[in-house]
Amino acid sequence: MRYTEELIEEIKKKNDIVDVISKYITLKRKGRTYFGLCPFHGEKTPSFAVSQDKQIFHCFGCGKGGGVIQFVQEIENTSFKETLKILADNAKIELPNNFSVEESELELKRKIAYSINLEALNYFKGVLYSNKYKEATKYILDRKLNSRTIQAFHIGYSVSGLYEYLNKKGFKDEDIASTGLVNFNYNVPQEKFQNRLMFPIIDGQGNVVGFTARLLNYTKGQKEPKYLNSNDSIVYNKSKTLFGYNLAKKNSREQLIVVEGCMDAISLYQRGFENVVASLGTALTKEQARLISRNTKQVIIAYDQDGAGKNATIRGLDILADTKIDLRVLEFTGAKDPDEYIIKYGTEKFREQINKSISLVAFKAKILKEKYNLENPIEKAQFLKEIVIILSQLTNEIEKEIYVSELAKKYNLSEQTINNELNKIHIEDVKMYSVDFDKNMKNTINKTLETVETKENINIIKKNKQIQEEYILIQLLTLDKKFRKRMLLEVSLDVISDKENYNIVKYIYENYDMSNEQLNENILQNKELVKRYTLINTIEISDLEQKKKEVYYIFKKRKILLEKKEI
Repeated sequence: MRYTEELIEEIKKKNDIVDVISKYITLKRKGRTYFGLCPFHGEKTPSFAVSQDKQIFHCFGCGKGGGVIQFVQEIENTSFKETLKILADNAKIELPNNFSVEESELELKRKIAYSINLEALNYFKGVLYSNKYKEATKYILDRKLNSRTIQAFHIGYSVSGLYEYLNKKGFKDEDIASTGLVNFNYNVPQEKFQNRLMFPIIDGQGNVVGFTARLLNYTKGQKEPKYLNSNDSIVYNKSKTLFGYNLAKKNSREQLIVVEGCMDAISLYQRGFENVVASLGTALTKEQARLISRNTKQVIIAYDQDGAGKNATIRGLDILADTKIDLRVLEFTGAKDPDEYIIKYGTEKFREQINKSISLVAFKAKILKEKYNLENPIEKAQFLKEIVIILSQLTNEIEKEIYVSELAKKYNLSEQTINNELNKIHIEDVKMYSVDFDKNMKNTINKTLETVETKENINIIKKNKQIQEEYILIQLLTLDKKFRKRMLLEVSLDVISDKENYNIVKYIYENYDMSNEQLNENILQNKELVKRYTLINTIEISDLEQKKKEVYYIFKKRKILLEKKEI
């Protein structure tokens, strides 16, 4: 059975779209609409609009739009079923256990890929536990990994034979190939991972999505890479996945430690830090940042202490900066990475370093100071300019005031000067948010079209009063079932002048008997209609009853004029 319309509606009602989206990006209210930087494409000027009244979002830059379900689907890259589970958990609503869904071909392929990866995990574990491969056993002993850790991370070892094993399990070659575990050149199977320690990558739902594999006895300059990761596949996307997330998820509500490599994560986990994930050797991506922001209040970045690690830290902090999470940076000396540090100095010393971790602002200021000679007035002025840019990105005014005071004392700067420079930036910031969507219908339509339509279409639509009228009609049709039925009986589709508007009205007419909520949700899930529909819904309408009368007579007049032409 499918989830009922009533259950889906309850889940939506208990997940206010502004609250949900605010977990991912910073929104600022302007009139009745909230604005922020779009999480789906890069931009400097906010063009991402969220209507709390209508529970929809629309980006005037890239055109993406929808309701709370579509937003979570897009940002988390989840199926409809997985999205409902996320939102239901957020609202503390228990979903029925007997749910089954007609799986699409893509979902079925994903299910098969998960099964293949799980069987591969079992194969690799079986090889390791056979104790036939001394180099693997020696490495595990040298790294002081205990049996609990090995089992928790499902560590294994790869040798030739995986393809034959999967083949005997009944999996087809094309499905095996879709996981990237085996490549087929001229129908000859070639296994990707050979003679490597295997670490499965498991998502938040417990699915094995890929593997990261370490070559044993690696020497610098060797042709083969030290670590080899699964390629992106039907179930794995490196930029959207965190190693160890399945284990850290339940232990990271207050704090999450982010490291670079899987051995850093495993080593910390074994020594009591079960709230740790690894970005697998790269700086954090936007998708990983979103995953993190959904599950914790504070993030400790504990990357390697070399130059590459510091650069990765800065990039990661910049990406996380818009998530409203308390960001901290762990600094340490005497070791190149967290794994080496905790083995060398112990758990308590590492915990001390976590407690001493510094804020995003303090870390960036410290890095900046290394660039400039503050005894030189010109360099100090440049340092001040860059500090002010960092401070201007803070949205909490109390926090900003505290940092102004702290940085002024630490670097011998004037608080007044810092605040003056901040005010200059603030004036520019206000200009970015100056678009007013509440003046009147015509101005609203003109302004929104300028950001989303092509220049060729802008002039046509501005001059075409009919299209503006159709925008209002569509809104009213989705808000009132009785009005919907009346218009269906008395006004035909022939009077709709714009093709995209025609398609939306046609869909509404065909489904006129649906509830307002279900009709709205169905349009939001329709990829052909959603872009224009969410654009239309950024327009605010006042005095609905009066608008219904006006729209009714406008379209009746159109019908009469059309009939006269036909005569």
